[in-house]
Amino acid sequence: MVFITGDTHGDFQRLSRRHFPIQKVMTGNNFVIILGDFGGIWAPEETKEEEYWLDWLNENPFDTVFIDGNHENFDRLYHEFEVVNYHGGKAHKIRDRVYHLMRGELFDFESKRFFAIGGAETHDTDYILSKSSPGGLKHFKEVAKTLRKQNIFYRVDGESWWHHELPSRKELDHARQKLDEADWKVDYVLTHCAPTSLFKPLNAVGIEPNELTDFFDEIAKKLDFKNWFFGHHHIDLDVGMFKALYHDTIRIN
Repeated sequence: MVFITGDTHGDFQRLSRRHFPIQKVMTGNNFVIILGDFGGIWAPEETKEEEYWLDWLNENPFDTVFIDGNHENFDRLYHEFEVVNYHGGKAHKIRDRVYHLMRGELFDFESKRFFAIGGAETHDTDYILSKSSPGGLKHFKEVAKTLRKQNIFYRVDGESWWHHELPSRKELDHARQKLDEADWKVDYVLTHCAPTSLFKPLNAVGIEPNELTDFFDEIAKKLDFKNWFFGHHHIDLDVGMFKALYHDTIRIN
């Protein structure tokens, strides 16, 4: 069985037996796919809380797999975990039953082909501060204090925001190459953000197009697929062949 759900942001209660009771009868290969903003790898180094939840996920009768969103600790995600072959594609092995699906890869779950490419642009802040800016740590603290007094939310480079939140040109080229290998035919597409053309039906106020969302428009015109699933927008909504997921957990196979 294959299930898909939206952003978890480090809160995995929806996958507990109380909220996800079908796991009580699960046998064989089962998968739950999280559409980015997994949030289980966030702190500068693994905390006791993160360790607890990752181990908790690892004990479930299904593999928890996720694409990255924009709210992940990319420094750790891309450097701390082993890259392995996993169901036909490259993945970071977080635990024996927890995997990060790398960008632009193709995966086979229950005889269905999935194209996965995470990443998104942070849109919930106007300020990205850096502790290594020319003014040094003192200047950083002064600016941060001023913003807090004004109740202005900010993020910090390397602590709550990372440059790698959007795929590089190399990663997008890799994605095109993998789709060429698949003759541009898959069953399902897994992304964190939506194509630019969906912003209006999603009422995506405050979210601007970028190279990634435009790339999704590009491939959507050429790709043969059944359904495209994405998170990021914090809503559960069907838009034709596209489906935004947040709280819902749906079974597709």
